[in-house]
Amino acid sequence: MGHRSRAQSSMEYIMTYGWAVIIIAVILATLFELGVFNSTFLGPREPPGACWVLRPAGPGTVINAGLEGECSGLPPQFVANFNGQSTNVSAPISTLSMLNTGQFSATAWVFSRGSTGTEQMAFSAGSDVCYTSYSSGPNDTGVILLAAPAYSGNAGSGQPDYFKVAACIWNSTYSGSQWEYASVPFQSSDYGHWEFMAATYNGTYLDFYLNGALVGSELAPGKMLEPVNYISIGNMQSPISSAKFWFNGSISDIQIYNISLNPSEVYYLYHKDLGSPPAALDGLVLWLPLNGNSNDYSGNTNGGEFYNGIYQGWINNYTYT
Repeated sequence: MGHRSRAQSSMEYIMTYGWAVIIIAVILATLFELGVFNSTFLGPREPPGACWVLRPAGPGTVINAGLEGECSGLPPQFVANFNGQSTNVSAPISTLSMLNTGQFSATAWVFSRGSTGTEQMAFSAGSDVCYTSYSSGPNDTGVILLAAPAYSGNAGSGQPDYFKVAACIWNSTYSGSQWEYASVPFQSSDYGHWEFMAATYNGTYLDFYLNGALVGSELAPGKMLEPVNYISIGNMQSPISSAKFWFNGSISDIQIYNISLNPSEVYYLYHKDLGSPPAALDGLVLWLPLNGNSNDYSGNTNGGEFYNGIYQGWINNYTYT
């Protein structure tokens, strides 16, 4: 009798608590599936404002400029999220005055979430205008674009490219301004991954780097003129058609230079992952980690704050692998 009672008690115990064990196992399996226990979530993250450029002689100077704070290159705690419909941030116009050397570099980490039916501009400096009339002279507005995903620079194909960099260059060969493009193929499977893209221009070539590797180069001898109207993160507006091209996804660590970064500097930024400190402080114009705020940490913007900032929200539970 006693053995039966103990056996019955054991069965009741198993039946009572077995379901709890099963439920816990299901919850843990779900959390693992969602990546909650992924090391990319559990590892240390850099808090907002941890690293910045100090310019003792004031904005726009390079004398004794250096990094300050905790600049270990850890992944940022937050990334900026854009909904592909209505979210973007804009930089102070004064920042554009530093893009005046005929050389530039623009880098960004982007995570494309899905199609919007149009090109998606992760970064744009200058509005979508490049007059091709060679008699119009070098007064055309300079433009820099990082598009992800984009459509072919050869209009009419209708097929999206993977990423595209573009610039309006005053081409000395033709004595006129024209669009210069570099792009690589796009596939729908490329959505949902962090990618590092960089555009550099040295007065001769517009080069496009994807994940640290040179993937496209366009001969364009001449000069990129100074954009004069705006810098925007997350969209671009065409003054011709009034169309807007919104970015759907996340963006981190925007860096803009008035020099042409060399391949090793581009690779350094990619190899350091999200949160990389700038590669060359002397040519740095703008640095937006987009880590929980929209501040410029380059030391060049008085007040350091973007304006017209509208976010879908900051994301702090992302993976970066």
